[in-house]
Order: sequence, then C-alpha cells, then structure tokens
Amino acid sequence: MPDTLTRGHLWQIVWLIAWTSFLWDAVLWLVMLGLRRYVNDSTARSIYVAGGIFTFLVIAPWIAKLAVRKSFAGFHLVAVRTKDRVETRVLSYVESLSVIWLMVWRLVIVGNVVVIGSWLLLRIKLGPFSTADEGEPGLRGLIELVIDNALVLPLLYFWLVPAALRKRYSRFSFKVLGTYPFRSNGDWDRISRSLCHSLPASNLGTTRFCR
Repeated sequence: MPDTLTRGHLWQIVWLIAWTSFLWDAVLWLVMLGLRRYVNDSTARSIYVAGGIFTFLVIAPWIAKLAVRKSFAGFHLVAVRTKDRVETRVLSYVESLSVIWLMVWRLVIVGNVVVIGSWLLLRIKLGPFSTADEGEPGLRGLIELVIDNALVLPLLYFWLVPAALRKRYSRFSFKVLGTYPFRSNGDWDRISRSLCHSLPASNLGTTRFCR
C-alpha cells in the first residue's frame, strides 16, 4: 500500500466499495423476491448464478473504475501505466477486471470460511432448510445478505483493498495523490488577493504571487 494512504483514506475506499456492493446485492435480492412466485426453484437458482456472473463481469469492474475516478476527502487514486509512466484516473475494462480478479480469488479462499460460518449460524438460529432454499430471496436471504456483507467488510479493510493497491499489475500500478484544496484557479486567485491585502506594504515585493 502506498505510504501516503492513511487508515482514514483506506476506510473511505472500503466504504465506497462496501455500500455500492451492498446496494447491488439488495437489488438482486429484490429481483429474486419479485420472481419467486413466477419461477421454480431450478430456474431461480440459475437466475441467481447468472446474477453472480453479471456482478463479477460488469458491476464489480464498474466499482473499481468508480474508486479511481472518485475524489475522496484529501486524496484520490491514479493508475500509473507501466509502459510510459502516464498517470490516469480512467481504468480500462481489462484493468478494472484484473483488480477485481485479484480481490475475488482471495475472497473465495478466505471468504468461503466467512460464508460457511454465517450459513451455519443461520441454521443454528433459524433451523435447517432444504437445498431448494439456496439463494432464498425471503427473510433468511436478507439476513444472509446483511451478515455476509458485514463479515466481508474487515477483509476488505485489512487485506483485500490494501493488497489490490500494493499490487504491480502487468500494465499499471496504483498511486495515491493528495487532493489540492482549491477547486479552481479562481479560488486560488481570490485567496491570494486576500492574502496580499493583509500583508504589510514592505512585504508585498518579496512575495512572489503579490508582484
């Protein structure tokens, strides 16, 4: 992880990923809830799997692109091209997918323990139910959704996001830049004029932007 990225900065990135992912998961849950009365269990499971594939190939790369484009409080991310060292805030689809792949395979290894733990917890608390309930869009599905997202959050903070930012990919690497506090040259002009007016007349000539 770049040295300039503090824990507070890291939390901002994790929070962006967490809430956008949760919103999408909630949309999938609502879709499954609406389709529940019209399709059988086999079709429902197929739709659930298709939703997962769509999430991996479309939604997750979009979230990665969003994280690079977004200006956080005090900093933003840039991608530095390996070939020409050009800095950009726009990831290509392949680049964003490579970031997601790095996070996903790690999440599959460790996250399965989390998911299995929440699965067992639900069955202890709520009782057993059949395999036809996999991807269940009802109350149990919502509880699983909340538990899974909550348990993945510390993985994002302590491992997945730092690993994704440290990684030197084949085409690029990440860099953290501080955000300049003024939004435009007009802001700087107004502040510099105000500062010049407040300086003693004897100091105006030695201050570069007051000349």
